[in-house]
Amino acid sequence: MQIKDILKQAVLFLGLEDLLKTTALSGETTPTTSEYKILNLLLACTNCVIDEIASDYFPLLIEEEVVPNGDCKIEYSSLSKAVHTIKSLKDIMGNTVKFIEFPKYLKVDYPYNCQIVYTYLPTRATAFDNEVDVVDTRVTIRLIALGVACEYCYLTLRNDQAESFDKRYKDALLSVYSKPSEICLKARRWN
Repeated sequence: MQIKDILKQAVLFLGLEDLLKTTALSGETTPTTSEYKILNLLLACTNCVIDEIASDYFPLLIEEEVVPNGDCKIEYSSLSKAVHTIKSLKDIMGNTVKFIEFPKYLKVDYPYNCQIVYTYLPTRATAFDNEVDVVDTRVTIRLIALGVACEYCYLTLRNDQAESFDKRYKDALLSVYSKPSEICLKARRWN
């Protein structure tokens, strides 16, 4: 899914259909200065919503092989993605490797190749044709667009609309998100 697909849905929610005519959203006209400001604000809102979804609901996981440096450190900058949360660190035999997290690196007690599993935040979109880094198919264009509309309304001080979009966004999010511990079975009754 592309950013412009999300923005098309969001502008429909917000009643800003004129923005659909702009080249930024595959239309024919060049956006005016005020339209471009709105589009950039919507882009910022989209990044915010995608970060929230990826960090709180549907984390993006990656597994990589790493080699600690001579000081038994694994620099975060040596990893392919920006680290959000370290999930596990194992040696090549699958045994857990102990580590201590520091702001710029991990200190490990194992000097050889390791497998690291961590969550990361998606790359921030800078253009309307950027792809969204979401791996869960339950995260739809509509879901993200509701969050974008909510954020936009809060930022433009449309608080009544913001509360309405916030409720719709959270309801949509909760309808697709469930933790395994939240699954409940109905109580059985004896007849």
